[in-house]
Amino acid sequence: QDQNLDPALLDLADLNLRKFRLAFPRESRIAEAEHDFAQMEEVFAEHLMKIGRFVEKTKKIPASILYYSKVLSQYPNTEVASQAKAKLEQLQPAPPL
Repeated sequence: QDQNLDPALLDLADLNLRKFRLAFPRESRIAEAEHDFAQMEEVFAEHLMKIGRFVEKTKKIPASILYYSKVLSQYPNTEVASQAKAKLEQLQPAPPL
């Protein structure tokens, strides 16, 4: 299932959601469409987290940091983003003041 996650599909869904909002600003199903899009973002973010965790387990910490950072930059409004942030704080402790 995860192998079929094409970021272009998420981009297309975002584009269509924006077009839908513009064409039908009073449509009652906009909230449903936004919810569905948010769920799609969660799936894509979780996919990146899984890869990050796997890479971290193989002791490739710099690569795992890239995946966790990508979750934060591309999907900042997801629930998974908070997990990515916690992982980054764990792997990249703040320098002492």
